[in-house]
Amino acid sequence: MKFTFIMAMVAFSGLLSLTLAAVATYRSTTDLREQVVTRGEQLVAELAGEAVQLMGIADPLERELSLNMLTHRMAIGDVLYAQVVRGGRVVTESALAPELLFPVETDPASLPALQERMTGRHLHLDLVRMLPGEPAPSYVRLGVSLEVVQEKVRQNWAVMIGLTVVFTAIGAALAFGLYSAILKPLERVMASIRRLGAGDLRARVSVQGSQELQELARAFNRMAEEIARRNDELQRVNTELRSAYRAKSEFLAMIGHELKTPLHSVRGYCQLLLEGLDGPLTAEQRADIHAVLAAGNHLLSLIDNILNFNASGTDRLHLTVVPLRSIVSQAIDHVRPLAQRKGLELIVEPGDVETVHGDETKIKQILINLLHNAVKYTPHGTVTLRLERDAEGGVRILVIDSGPGIPEEWRERVFEPFERLHDNEPGEQKGLGLGLAVVRTYARAHGGDATVQDAPGGGSCFIVRLPDHPGVATPWMPAGGSAMPARAGGVRH
Repeated sequence: MKFTFIMAMVAFSGLLSLTLAAVATYRSTTDLREQVVTRGEQLVAELAGEAVQLMGIADPLERELSLNMLTHRMAIGDVLYAQVVRGGRVVTESALAPELLFPVETDPASLPALQERMTGRHLHLDLVRMLPGEPAPSYVRLGVSLEVVQEKVRQNWAVMIGLTVVFTAIGAALAFGLYSAILKPLERVMASIRRLGAGDLRARVSVQGSQELQELARAFNRMAEEIARRNDELQRVNTELRSAYRAKSEFLAMIGHELKTPLHSVRGYCQLLLEGLDGPLTAEQRADIHAVLAAGNHLLSLIDNILNFNASGTDRLHLTVVPLRSIVSQAIDHVRPLAQRKGLELIVEPGDVETVHGDETKIKQILINLLHNAVKYTPHGTVTLRLERDAEGGVRILVIDSGPGIPEEWRERVFEPFERLHDNEPGEQKGLGLGLAVVRTYARAHGGDATVQDAPGGGSCFIVRLPDHPGVATPWMPAGGSAMPARAGGVRH
């Protein structure tokens, strides 16, 4: 940068001085040449006038002597030659050098009155004037040297070169001074910025110079100190977060194992009741115990997922061929008590969808969360669960309610964690706003998505799309044969 800036300033100074000198030389040379032309025209007019007067002398000897004196008087100094021609014959002529004399022109009228000629080493003006009243061809010819103009050009070029050297030196000194005063401190600032960008949080800059540059340096140092302070704060927060993460992991591991112990007892008692050890059961009692056992098994799967997530750091999908009708029945059983209390009718429309490739636990949680959300916010009417295939072969899960619906501006927000449309829920219904967030998270984990739109006739229609690709799924074998049919009370297929 230093070399480039100084060379640019030197080049600019040199070119500027050359341009100014060239302009000055041209103007002075032009003015001087115009002066020479004016003087030459005056001399040739004087020569023609005196020649006409002298040709009127009657005495031939006196006339010739007078004309010779005239040309000799003219051809001195910067006048290179003078010639008088009368009737096609040279009457008199005089020149500083013989090669400068011209032969008689047979048609002098065709000659330019003024032209620039180069004869030998002599650059001069050639001026011709006709002699009126004399037999043709009669004229005078005068040559005026341009050596004074050439000498002036040479002098100007010498001055121009000298000025160019001087101005170039001044430009170099000025460039170096500007670099030291402005660009060098800026380079130090840029070097510190690059160090800071590379991760050196100790980078600081100290410059001496103008108030603006010092203020720039102080601003950079304040910024670097603030970045260093925030970096220290982030490191402290990261340390605390790592500690909190470890505590969370330890807590999840402990609470997971603690929850599984009583859950195994509940499942064990359900199995005992189903085996009839405490006496025969009615069909409805057996169905209720099946529902309790299914809910316990689902809760056990969720706890296992928490433990797996805590151990691996990521909640991976466990792909199998999921029997949708079976887990739909379980999800219906999960929300049936709340629906019965509110007098809602649960409708299941399974269509021709039997299975889908996915994580059974997560798909079941999707169904439970969607149904629970619909039953919770539907004051009366129906909640419909519909399964269908889309054009790409995937599965669409639709949960349609007859509730108040969801405003358009909330249709994305309801899927965000801790976002609840109704903040005035009664205590037994108030939740954390995580149910629909879990639905979308699990759907997207499968490569699908969850959306909501208006239902025909009012209410909301939640749609979850799940792609049905085998992937690395393992065959699923139902335990105990076919799925248990849903109970008739309050549920219509």
